[in-house]
Amino acid sequence: MLCYAVDLIWCTNVGDVSIPELVKHLLERTQSTSWVVVLKALLTMHDIINYGNEVLEHFVLLSFNKQLYISAICTC
Repeated sequence: MLCYAVDLIWCTNVGDVSIPELVKHLLERTQSTSWVVVLKALLTMHDIINYGNEVLEHFVLLSFNKQLYISAICTC
């Protein structure tokens, strides 16, 4: 598990951080042009889904599915 993911997981379980904001920022990181940033964002999401709050897991999956749907519609 990534060292910074532990802090994020702890924050989601305590409630100190806004889950929608956290997911939004992680999804923004997956759109980066740097493969290192994208890889770290995906690994962080993986750790949060596996070890984080159940509400966060559902929100991540819902947001990611919505983003994929929008990407499929907008084939610019």
